[in-house]
Amino acid sequence: RHLAVFTTLNRTWHLGIVRPVRINESDFEDGELDSFYPGYSMWEYLLAQRTERWNGSDVHCCCVFSTGVLQWYDWMTHDP
Repeated sequence: RHLAVFTTLNRTWHLGIVRPVRINESDFEDGELDSFYPGYSMWEYLLAQRTERWNGSDVHCCCVFSTGVLQWYDWMTHDP
Protein backbone atom coordinates (compact mmCIF):
# COMPACT_ATOMS: atom_id res chain seq x y z
CA ARG A 1 0.00 0.00 0.00
CA HIS A 2 1.01 3.55 -0.68
CA LEU A 3 -0.26 6.88 0.61
CA ALA A 4 0.59 10.31 -0.71
CA VAL A 5 -0.63 13.72 0.40
CA PHE A 6 -0.32 16.75 -1.88
CA THR A 7 -0.79 20.44 -1.30
CA THR A 8 -1.25 22.78 -4.24
CA LEU A 9 -0.24 26.41 -4.38
CA ASN A 10 -2.72 27.28 -7.11
CA ARG A 11 -5.87 25.85 -8.64
CA THR A 12 -4.19 24.25 -11.65
CA TRP A 13 -2.34 20.98 -11.06
CA HIS A 14 -1.75 17.50 -12.41
CA LEU A 15 -0.66 14.31 -10.72
CA GLY A 16 1.03 11.42 -12.48
CA ILE A 17 1.88 7.87 -11.52
CA VAL A 18 4.46 5.73 -13.34
CA ARG A 19 4.97 1.98 -13.15
CA PRO A 20 8.13 0.89 -11.25
CA VAL A 21 11.34 1.99 -13.00
CA ARG A 22 15.00 2.35 -12.08
CA ILE A 23 16.07 5.92 -12.77
CA ASN A 24 19.80 6.61 -12.84
CA GLU A 25 20.32 10.22 -11.79
CA SER A 26 23.66 10.20 -13.61
CA ASP A 27 21.75 9.88 -16.91
CA PHE A 28 20.37 13.41 -16.48
CA GLU A 29 21.63 16.96 -16.25
CA ASP A 30 21.46 18.85 -12.95
CA GLY A 31 17.82 19.79 -12.28
CA GLU A 32 16.43 17.82 -15.24
CA LEU A 33 14.43 15.52 -12.97
CA ASP A 34 12.90 18.36 -10.93
CA SER A 35 9.83 18.35 -13.15
CA PHE A 36 8.88 16.03 -15.97
CA TYR A 37 5.78 14.70 -17.68
CA PRO A 38 6.16 10.95 -18.30
CA GLY A 39 3.23 10.77 -20.71
CA TYR A 40 5.04 12.70 -23.44
CA SER A 41 8.61 13.18 -22.32
CA MET A 42 11.11 10.56 -21.23
CA TRP A 43 8.76 7.69 -22.06
CA GLU A 44 11.40 5.84 -24.10
CA TYR A 45 13.91 6.13 -21.25
CA LEU A 46 11.34 5.02 -18.66
CA LEU A 47 10.25 2.06 -20.79
CA ALA A 48 13.88 0.95 -21.08
CA GLN A 49 14.24 1.21 -17.28
CA ARG A 50 11.18 -0.90 -16.44
CA THR A 51 11.46 -3.54 -13.74
CA GLU A 52 10.35 -7.17 -13.78
CA ARG A 53 7.28 -6.17 -11.72
CA TRP A 54 5.49 -4.76 -14.80
CA ASN A 55 3.89 -8.07 -15.77
CA GLY A 56 1.39 -7.83 -18.64
CA SER A 57 -0.50 -4.60 -17.99
CA ASP A 58 -0.83 -2.10 -20.82
CA VAL A 59 -1.09 0.95 -18.52
CA HIS A 60 2.40 2.34 -17.98
CA CYS A 61 1.54 5.72 -16.54
CA CYS A 62 -1.54 7.77 -15.85
CA CYS A 63 -2.25 11.41 -15.08
CA VAL A 64 -5.12 13.19 -13.38
CA PHE A 65 -5.63 16.90 -14.00
CA SER A 66 -7.39 19.49 -11.85
CA THR A 67 -9.94 19.83 -14.66
CA GLY A 68 -11.07 16.24 -14.04
CA VAL A 69 -9.38 14.85 -17.16
CA LEU A 70 -7.75 11.43 -16.76
CA GLN A 71 -5.16 10.16 -19.26
CA TRP A 72 -3.30 6.87 -19.42
CA TYR A 73 -0.53 5.69 -21.70
CA ASP A 74 0.51 2.38 -23.25
CA TRP A 75 4.12 2.88 -24.33
CA MET A 76 4.44 -0.62 -25.83
CA THR A 77 1.87 -0.25 -28.61
CA HIS A 78 1.35 3.52 -28.94
CA ASP A 79 3.99 6.21 -28.93
CA PRO A 80 2.72 9.24 -26.97
